[in-house]
Amino acid sequence: MNAREVVEGYEAVLATSLRMRDAARRSEWENLVVLDEQRFALLRNLLAEDGGDLGLDELNQKKISLIHAILDCDVETGALTKVWMAELRQILDSIGTEKKLGDAYASSE
Repeated sequence: MNAREVVEGYEAVLATSLRMRDAARRSEWENLVVLDEQRFALLRNLLAEDGGDLGLDELNQKKISLIHAILDCDVETGALTKVWMAELRQILDSIGTEKKLGDAYASSE
């Protein structure tokens, strides 16, 4: 993989990261999981081919900039996901409490 292809690979990862962030903003959790799997495949292939230093300052700077943008997306996506997970945990706790109450009243009848 040449330097330009490596940069293009990081651009594809960023594009997927942006779609992941947008899916999280819209609470499209199933879509987020699909996008995460796609991004993982892109990253796995890219990291297998990326030798590190691209040798050209301009392309190295572009690569670094793309990595920072990817990480920024990940921070926001992670924060949105944590909010969703907390809401989900609260719902599951509520269901568990409701079940316990139902079992307690059912056994006393």
